[in-house]
Amino acid sequence: MTVLVLLWSTLWAFVSLRKMRKGNTAIVHPVLLVTYAFLALPLLYDLVSGEPDLVRYPGLQIAQDDEPTRSIYLVYVSAIFPLLYLTATVGAKRRVARAHSYDPYRLPRVLRVLCALILVSPVPVALLGPRPSIYLNYGVSQLSGFTGGVADYHSIVSFAVQAAIVAAVALLLSADRISPALVLSILIALSAGAWLSGKRATVAMILGGLFFAFWQRGLMRGWRLIAIGCISLIAFATFSVGYQAELRSEIVTANSYQGFRIDYGRDSQIRLSIFAQQNPERIRVLPEVGTTLPLYVGQLVPRAIWPEKPLPYSQYFTSAVFLSPPQLWGYGITTSWYEEWISNIGVAGYAVAPLLLGFMCRWANRVRDALPRAGLTVILVLLVVLHVAAFAALIPLVFALVVWERLSHRTALPVATDAVDDGRISIA
Repeated sequence: MTVLVLLWSTLWAFVSLRKMRKGNTAIVHPVLLVTYAFLALPLLYDLVSGEPDLVRYPGLQIAQDDEPTRSIYLVYVSAIFPLLYLTATVGAKRRVARAHSYDPYRLPRVLRVLCALILVSPVPVALLGPRPSIYLNYGVSQLSGFTGGVADYHSIVSFAVQAAIVAAVALLLSADRISPALVLSILIALSAGAWLSGKRATVAMILGGLFFAFWQRGLMRGWRLIAIGCISLIAFATFSVGYQAELRSEIVTANSYQGFRIDYGRDSQIRLSIFAQQNPERIRVLPEVGTTLPLYVGQLVPRAIWPEKPLPYSQYFTSAVFLSPPQLWGYGITTSWYEEWISNIGVAGYAVAPLLLGFMCRWANRVRDALPRAGLTVILVLLVVLHVAAFAALIPLVFALVVWERLSHRTALPVATDAVDDGRISIA
Protein backbone atom coordinates (compact mmCIF):
# COMPACT_ATOMS: atom_id res chain seq x y z
CA MET A 1 0.00 0.00 0.00
CA THR A 2 2.89 2.35 0.73
CA VAL A 3 4.14 2.10 -2.86
CA LEU A 4 0.67 2.78 -4.27
CA VAL A 5 0.19 5.86 -2.08
CA LEU A 6 3.64 7.12 -3.07
CA LEU A 7 2.89 6.67 -6.79
CA TRP A 8 -0.52 8.33 -6.41
CA SER A 9 0.99 11.30 -4.58
CA THR A 10 3.79 11.58 -7.13
CA LEU A 11 1.22 11.82 -9.92
CA TRP A 12 -0.36 14.88 -8.30
CA ALA A 13 3.07 16.43 -7.70
CA PHE A 14 3.92 15.87 -11.36
CA VAL A 15 0.71 17.63 -12.43
CA SER A 16 1.57 20.73 -10.37
CA LEU A 17 5.25 20.71 -11.38
CA ARG A 18 4.31 20.50 -15.06
CA LYS A 19 1.93 23.45 -14.74
CA MET A 20 4.52 25.52 -12.88
CA ARG A 21 7.17 24.69 -15.47
CA LYS A 22 4.87 26.04 -18.17
CA GLY A 23 4.41 29.29 -16.27
CA ASN A 24 1.17 28.71 -14.38
CA THR A 25 1.28 30.75 -11.18
CA ALA A 26 -1.71 29.28 -9.32
CA ILE A 27 -0.77 29.33 -5.65
CA VAL A 28 -1.97 25.79 -5.03
CA HIS A 29 0.95 24.36 -7.01
CA PRO A 30 3.82 25.32 -4.65
CA VAL A 31 1.59 24.46 -1.68
CA LEU A 32 0.92 21.01 -3.12
CA LEU A 33 4.59 20.40 -3.94
CA VAL A 34 5.69 21.29 -0.42
CA THR A 35 2.97 19.02 0.95
CA TYR A 36 4.34 16.25 -1.25
CA ALA A 37 7.92 16.84 -0.07
CA PHE A 38 7.02 16.73 3.63
CA LEU A 39 4.19 14.17 3.70
CA ALA A 40 4.69 11.79 0.77
CA LEU A 41 8.46 11.70 0.22
CA PRO A 42 9.02 10.32 3.75
CA LEU A 43 7.29 7.16 2.48
CA LEU A 44 10.12 6.83 -0.03
CA TYR A 45 12.67 7.36 2.72
CA ASP A 46 11.03 4.50 4.65
CA LEU A 47 11.35 2.20 1.64
CA VAL A 48 14.97 3.12 0.92
CA SER A 49 16.50 3.70 4.38
CA GLY A 50 13.93 2.30 6.76
CA GLU A 51 11.95 4.05 9.45
CA PRO A 52 13.96 6.33 11.78
CA ASP A 53 14.82 5.30 15.32
CA LEU A 54 12.76 7.73 17.39
CA VAL A 55 13.48 6.30 20.82
CA ARG A 56 14.66 9.76 21.94
CA TYR A 57 11.13 10.98 21.15
CA PRO A 58 8.91 8.39 22.85
CA GLY A 59 5.59 9.78 21.68
CA LEU A 60 6.70 9.72 18.05
CA GLN A 61 8.08 6.22 18.48
CA ILE A 62 4.82 4.92 19.94
CA ALA A 63 2.84 6.36 17.03
CA GLN A 64 5.32 5.04 14.47
CA ASP A 65 5.07 1.50 15.85
CA ASP A 66 1.27 1.49 15.75
CA GLU A 67 0.07 -0.26 12.58
CA PRO A 68 -3.51 1.14 12.56
CA THR A 69 -2.04 4.64 12.79
CA ARG A 70 0.19 3.95 9.80
CA SER A 71 -2.77 2.72 7.76
CA ILE A 72 -4.83 5.81 8.61
CA TYR A 73 -1.86 8.01 7.68
CA LEU A 74 -1.54 6.36 4.25
CA VAL A 75 -5.24 6.86 3.53
CA TYR A 76 -5.05 10.45 4.74
CA VAL A 77 -2.05 11.33 2.57
CA SER A 78 -3.67 9.80 -0.50
CA ALA A 79 -6.78 11.95 0.11
CA ILE A 80 -4.99 15.24 0.81
CA PHE A 81 -3.75 15.85 -2.75
CA PRO A 82 -7.07 15.59 -4.65
CA LEU A 83 -8.91 17.47 -1.89
CA LEU A 84 -6.36 20.29 -1.89
CA TYR A 85 -5.96 20.55 -5.66
CA LEU A 86 -9.61 20.24 -6.67
CA THR A 87 -10.85 22.60 -3.97
CA ALA A 88 -8.41 25.25 -5.18
CA THR A 89 -9.05 24.88 -8.91
CA VAL A 90 -12.34 23.29 -9.97
CA GLY A 91 -14.89 25.91 -10.90
CA ALA A 92 -12.48 28.75 -10.20
CA LYS A 93 -12.68 31.80 -12.41
CA ARG A 94 -10.88 31.24 -15.67
CA ARG A 95 -7.90 33.49 -16.26
CA VAL A 96 -6.53 34.31 -19.69
CA ALA A 97 -3.04 35.77 -19.60
CA ARG A 98 -0.26 36.69 -21.93
CA ALA A 99 2.59 34.22 -21.99
CA HIS A 100 6.12 35.19 -20.98
CA SER A 101 5.20 38.77 -20.10
CA TYR A 102 5.47 40.83 -16.97
CA ASP A 103 4.48 44.35 -16.05
CA PRO A 104 6.39 45.57 -13.00
CA TYR A 105 4.44 46.06 -9.79
CA ARG A 106 4.19 49.85 -9.73
CA LEU A 107 5.25 51.55 -6.53
CA PRO A 108 5.53 55.33 -6.06
CA ARG A 109 9.07 56.52 -5.59
CA VAL A 110 8.44 57.40 -1.94
CA LEU A 111 7.31 53.82 -1.25
CA ARG A 112 10.39 52.43 -2.97
CA VAL A 113 12.54 54.56 -0.69
CA LEU A 114 10.51 53.35 2.30
CA CYS A 115 11.02 49.72 1.21
CA ALA A 116 14.77 50.33 0.95
CA LEU A 117 14.79 51.71 4.51
CA ILE A 118 12.74 48.76 5.80
CA LEU A 119 15.12 46.37 4.04
CA VAL A 120 18.09 47.60 6.07
CA SER A 121 16.14 48.29 9.29
CA PRO A 122 16.86 45.02 11.16
CA VAL A 123 20.47 46.03 11.89
CA PRO A 124 19.72 49.43 13.52
CA VAL A 125 16.72 47.87 15.31
CA ALA A 126 19.03 45.23 16.81
CA LEU A 127 21.58 47.88 17.78
CA LEU A 128 18.90 49.76 19.73
CA GLY A 129 18.13 46.68 21.83
CA PRO A 130 19.02 46.20 25.49
CA ARG A 131 22.00 43.97 24.65
CA PRO A 132 23.07 44.34 21.00
CA SER A 133 26.32 42.41 21.54
CA ILE A 134 24.33 39.18 21.84
CA TYR A 135 23.72 39.34 18.07
CA LEU A 136 27.41 38.80 17.40
CA ASN A 137 26.50 35.12 17.78
CA TYR A 138 24.22 33.27 15.41
CA GLY A 139 21.13 31.61 16.84
CA VAL A 140 20.50 34.13 19.59
CA SER A 141 17.51 32.23 20.97
CA GLN A 142 19.79 29.28 21.81
CA LEU A 143 22.08 31.38 24.03
CA SER A 144 21.95 31.38 27.81
CA GLY A 145 21.53 35.16 27.92
CA PHE A 146 18.33 35.03 25.88
CA THR A 147 15.96 35.84 28.74
CA GLY A 148 13.85 38.67 30.10
CA GLY A 149 14.09 41.94 28.21
CA VAL A 150 16.45 40.49 25.58
CA ALA A 151 13.92 37.81 24.64
CA ASP A 152 11.04 40.30 24.63
CA TYR A 153 12.94 42.76 22.43
CA HIS A 154 13.92 40.00 20.00
CA SER A 155 10.27 39.80 18.89
CA ILE A 156 10.69 43.37 17.58
CA VAL A 157 13.85 42.34 15.73
CA SER A 158 12.00 39.36 14.25
CA PHE A 159 9.21 41.64 13.07
CA ALA A 160 11.77 43.94 11.43
CA VAL A 161 13.38 40.97 9.67
CA GLN A 162 10.05 39.70 8.30
CA ALA A 163 9.14 43.22 7.18
CA ALA A 164 12.52 43.39 5.41
CA ILE A 165 11.67 40.20 3.48
CA VAL A 166 8.41 41.77 2.28
CA ALA A 167 10.28 44.95 1.32
CA ALA A 168 12.87 42.95 -0.64
CA VAL A 169 10.17 41.17 -2.64
CA ALA A 170 8.47 44.52 -3.30
CA LEU A 171 11.72 46.01 -4.63
CA LEU A 172 12.29 43.02 -6.91
CA LEU A 173 8.75 43.07 -8.25
CA SER A 174 8.67 46.85 -8.78
CA ALA A 175 12.10 47.21 -10.42
CA ASP A 176 12.06 48.08 -14.12
CA ARG A 177 15.10 45.85 -14.54
CA ILE A 178 16.66 43.21 -12.30
CA SER A 179 20.30 44.25 -12.11
CA PRO A 180 23.13 42.32 -10.42
CA ALA A 181 23.70 45.29 -8.10
CA LEU A 182 20.06 45.21 -6.94
CA VAL A 183 20.14 41.47 -6.32
CA LEU A 184 23.48 41.66 -4.47
CA SER A 185 22.37 44.51 -2.21
CA ILE A 186 19.14 42.67 -1.34
CA LEU A 187 21.02 39.44 -0.62
CA ILE A 188 23.45 41.26 1.70
CA ALA A 189 20.61 42.95 3.62
CA LEU A 190 18.59 39.74 3.92
CA SER A 191 21.66 37.79 5.02
CA ALA A 192 22.12 40.25 7.86
CA GLY A 193 18.45 39.81 8.77
CA ALA A 194 18.77 36.02 8.70
CA TRP A 195 21.77 36.24 11.04
CA LEU A 196 19.89 38.44 13.50
CA SER A 197 16.84 36.17 13.45
CA GLY A 198 18.90 33.02 13.94
CA LYS A 199 16.06 30.80 12.73
CA ARG A 200 15.98 28.38 9.83
CA ALA A 201 12.39 29.44 9.23
CA THR A 202 13.68 32.91 8.32
CA VAL A 203 16.04 31.43 5.74
CA ALA A 204 13.12 29.44 4.32
CA MET A 205 11.01 32.62 4.11
CA ILE A 206 13.82 34.45 2.33
CA LEU A 207 14.27 31.65 -0.21
CA GLY A 208 10.51 31.42 -0.73
CA GLY A 209 10.12 35.17 -1.25
CA LEU A 210 13.03 35.42 -3.70
CA PHE A 211 11.87 32.30 -5.52
CA PHE A 212 8.39 33.75 -6.00
CA ALA A 213 9.69 37.15 -7.14
CA PHE A 214 11.92 35.65 -9.82
CA TRP A 215 9.20 33.20 -10.83
CA GLN A 216 6.61 35.99 -11.11
CA ARG A 217 8.97 38.03 -13.25
CA GLY A 218 9.41 35.17 -15.69
CA LEU A 219 13.08 34.59 -14.85
CA MET A 220 12.40 30.99 -13.88
CA ARG A 221 10.53 29.06 -16.51
CA GLY A 222 10.82 25.55 -17.91
CA TRP A 223 13.70 23.43 -16.71
CA ARG A 224 15.38 26.48 -15.16
CA LEU A 225 12.61 26.45 -12.56
CA ILE A 226 13.38 22.83 -11.62
CA ALA A 227 17.16 23.34 -11.63
CA ILE A 228 17.07 26.45 -9.43
CA GLY A 229 14.54 24.82 -7.15
CA CYS A 230 16.79 21.79 -6.64
CA ILE A 231 19.85 23.99 -6.05
CA SER A 232 17.90 26.00 -3.44
CA LEU A 233 16.81 22.84 -1.65
CA ILE A 234 20.37 21.50 -1.59
CA ALA A 235 21.69 24.83 -0.29
CA PHE A 236 19.06 24.96 2.45
CA ALA A 237 19.70 21.34 3.44
CA THR A 238 23.44 22.06 3.66
CA PHE A 239 22.75 25.11 5.81
CA SER A 240 20.43 23.07 8.03
CA VAL A 241 23.07 20.39 8.61
CA GLY A 242 25.52 23.09 9.68
CA TYR A 243 22.86 24.63 11.91
CA GLN A 244 22.25 21.31 13.64
CA ALA A 245 25.94 20.61 14.10
CA GLU A 246 26.80 24.07 15.41
CA LEU A 247 23.81 25.02 17.53
CA ARG A 248 22.40 21.69 18.62
CA SER A 249 25.66 19.76 18.87
CA GLU A 250 24.32 17.13 16.49
CA ILE A 251 27.02 15.53 14.39
CA VAL A 252 26.73 13.18 11.46
CA THR A 253 25.92 9.96 13.28
CA ALA A 254 23.03 7.55 13.35
CA ASN A 255 21.02 10.39 14.86
CA SER A 256 21.46 12.57 11.76
CA TYR A 257 18.88 10.54 9.81
CA GLN A 258 16.51 10.84 12.74
CA GLY A 259 16.96 14.61 12.81
CA PHE A 260 16.56 14.83 9.04
CA ARG A 261 13.26 12.98 9.17
CA ILE A 262 11.86 15.22 11.89
CA ASP A 263 13.06 18.42 10.21
CA TYR A 264 12.13 17.54 6.62
CA GLY A 265 9.09 15.38 7.16
CA ARG A 266 5.78 15.87 8.90
CA ASP A 267 4.78 12.21 8.75
CA SER A 268 5.89 11.43 12.31
CA GLN A 269 4.08 14.48 13.65
CA ILE A 270 0.84 13.66 11.82
CA ARG A 271 1.04 10.05 12.98
CA LEU A 272 1.30 11.18 16.60
CA SER A 273 -1.78 13.40 16.19
CA ILE A 274 -3.63 10.46 14.61
CA PHE A 275 -2.56 8.12 17.40
CA ALA A 276 -3.57 10.62 20.09
CA GLN A 277 -6.94 11.12 18.42
CA GLN A 278 -7.48 7.36 18.35
CA ASN A 279 -6.02 6.68 21.81
CA PRO A 280 -6.68 9.70 24.05
CA GLU A 281 -6.24 7.59 27.16
CA ARG A 282 -2.57 7.00 26.24
CA ILE A 283 -1.45 10.31 24.71
CA ARG A 284 -3.20 13.67 24.61
CA VAL A 285 -1.78 16.55 22.56
CA LEU A 286 -4.22 19.31 23.55
CA PRO A 287 -6.08 19.63 26.85
CA GLU A 288 -9.41 20.32 25.12
CA VAL A 289 -11.03 20.72 21.71
CA GLY A 290 -9.95 23.81 19.77
CA THR A 291 -7.30 24.90 22.28
CA THR A 292 -4.91 26.55 19.80
CA LEU A 293 -7.33 27.68 17.07
CA PRO A 294 -7.70 31.21 18.58
CA LEU A 295 -3.96 31.71 18.03
CA TYR A 296 -4.54 31.96 14.28
CA VAL A 297 -6.00 35.41 14.88
CA GLY A 298 -4.48 36.27 18.26
CA GLN A 299 -0.89 35.09 18.07
CA LEU A 300 0.52 38.62 18.35
CA VAL A 301 -1.65 39.62 21.34
CA PRO A 302 0.65 39.97 24.38
CA ARG A 303 0.05 37.55 27.24
CA ALA A 304 -0.21 40.55 29.58
CA ILE A 305 -3.41 41.52 27.75
CA TRP A 306 -4.59 37.93 27.27
CA PRO A 307 -3.60 36.07 30.47
CA GLU A 308 -5.38 32.86 29.36
CA LYS A 309 -3.61 32.83 26.00
CA PRO A 310 -2.85 29.21 25.02
CA LEU A 311 0.70 28.01 24.55
CA PRO A 312 1.92 27.79 20.94
CA TYR A 313 0.77 24.52 19.41
CA SER A 314 4.36 23.32 19.04
CA GLN A 315 4.77 23.46 22.83
CA TYR A 316 1.71 21.29 23.43
CA PHE A 317 2.95 18.92 20.75
CA THR A 318 6.48 18.78 22.14
CA SER A 319 5.05 17.97 25.56
CA ALA A 320 3.10 15.08 24.00
CA VAL A 321 6.24 13.87 22.23
CA PHE A 322 8.00 13.54 25.59
CA LEU A 323 4.88 12.23 27.35
CA SER A 324 4.89 15.28 29.59
CA PRO A 325 2.14 17.64 30.80
CA PRO A 326 1.85 20.84 28.67
CA GLN A 327 4.70 23.23 29.37
CA LEU A 328 7.01 25.74 27.75
CA TRP A 329 10.20 24.23 26.34
CA GLY A 330 13.36 25.98 25.22
CA TYR A 331 12.68 24.59 21.76
CA GLY A 332 9.87 22.81 19.98
CA ILE A 333 9.23 19.95 17.59
CA THR A 334 8.32 21.53 14.26
CA THR A 335 4.65 21.04 13.45
CA SER A 336 2.30 21.89 10.60
CA TRP A 337 -1.22 22.82 9.59
CA TYR A 338 -2.40 19.27 8.96
CA GLU A 339 -1.81 17.65 12.34
CA GLU A 340 -2.84 20.76 14.26
CA TRP A 341 -6.37 20.50 12.87
CA ILE A 342 -6.54 16.81 13.76
CA SER A 343 -5.43 17.61 17.30
CA ASN A 344 -7.92 20.47 17.61
CA ILE A 345 -11.13 19.04 16.17
CA GLY A 346 -10.54 15.30 15.85
CA VAL A 347 -11.84 13.27 12.90
CA ALA A 348 -13.26 16.35 11.16
CA GLY A 349 -9.72 17.72 10.96
CA TYR A 350 -8.78 15.15 8.33
CA ALA A 351 -11.09 16.90 5.86
CA VAL A 352 -11.03 20.45 7.21
CA ALA A 353 -7.24 20.88 6.92
CA PRO A 354 -6.84 20.20 3.15
CA LEU A 355 -10.21 21.70 2.23
CA LEU A 356 -9.63 24.94 4.12
CA LEU A 357 -6.10 25.20 2.75
CA GLY A 358 -7.46 24.66 -0.76
CA PHE A 359 -10.09 27.38 -0.28
CA MET A 360 -7.40 29.77 0.98
CA CYS A 361 -5.30 29.02 -2.12
CA ARG A 362 -8.38 29.65 -4.25
CA TRP A 363 -9.03 32.99 -2.54
CA ALA A 364 -5.37 34.04 -2.64
CA ASN A 365 -5.26 33.28 -6.35
CA ARG A 366 -7.81 36.08 -6.88
CA VAL A 367 -5.39 38.65 -5.48
CA ARG A 368 -4.15 40.55 -8.49
CA ASP A 369 -1.12 42.54 -7.32
CA ALA A 370 2.15 40.64 -7.30
CA LEU A 371 3.37 41.78 -3.87
CA PRO A 372 0.43 40.66 -1.68
CA ARG A 373 0.19 37.58 -3.87
CA ALA A 374 3.82 36.77 -3.08
CA GLY A 375 3.19 37.22 0.64
CA LEU A 376 0.11 34.99 0.58
CA THR A 377 2.04 32.31 -1.30
CA VAL A 378 4.79 32.30 1.32
CA ILE A 379 2.27 32.19 4.20
CA LEU A 380 0.29 29.29 2.70
CA VAL A 381 3.47 27.32 1.98
CA LEU A 382 4.77 27.93 5.51
CA LEU A 383 1.49 26.69 7.00
CA VAL A 384 2.31 23.27 5.57
CA VAL A 385 5.66 23.00 7.36
CA LEU A 386 5.53 25.33 10.40
CA HIS A 387 3.24 26.39 13.21
CA VAL A 388 1.82 29.89 12.84
CA ALA A 389 3.89 31.37 15.70
CA ALA A 390 7.04 31.04 13.57
CA PHE A 391 5.84 33.62 11.04
CA ALA A 392 3.06 35.43 12.91
CA ALA A 393 4.57 38.87 12.24
CA LEU A 394 4.35 38.30 8.50
CA ILE A 395 0.59 37.76 8.48
CA PRO A 396 -0.63 41.30 9.37
CA LEU A 397 1.92 42.79 6.95
CA VAL A 398 0.61 40.71 4.06
CA PHE A 399 -3.04 41.22 4.87
CA ALA A 400 -2.44 44.98 5.07
CA LEU A 401 -1.13 44.74 1.50
CA VAL A 402 -4.22 42.80 0.46
CA VAL A 403 -6.51 45.44 1.99
CA TRP A 404 -4.49 48.17 0.29
CA GLU A 405 -4.94 46.43 -3.05
CA ARG A 406 -8.69 46.12 -2.61
CA LEU A 407 -9.06 49.75 -1.53
CA SER A 408 -6.87 51.12 -4.31
CA HIS A 409 -8.60 49.10 -7.06
CA ARG A 410 -5.37 48.42 -8.89
CA THR A 411 -5.51 47.08 -12.41
CA ALA A 412 -4.91 43.33 -12.48
CA LEU A 413 -1.47 42.19 -13.48
CA PRO A 414 -1.20 39.38 -16.01
CA VAL A 415 -0.71 35.95 -14.54
CA ALA A 416 2.20 34.31 -16.33
CA THR A 417 0.74 31.20 -17.85
CA ASP A 418 0.75 29.59 -21.25
CA ALA A 419 -2.94 28.72 -21.22
CA VAL A 420 -6.23 29.10 -19.48
CA ASP A 421 -6.28 27.04 -16.31
CA ASP A 422 -9.75 25.81 -15.43
CA GLY A 423 -8.59 23.26 -12.89
CA ARG A 424 -8.59 20.33 -15.29
CA ILE A 425 -5.82 17.82 -14.71
CA SER A 426 -3.52 17.03 -17.59
CA ILE A 427 -0.28 15.11 -17.60
CA ALA A 428 0.09 14.88 -21.36
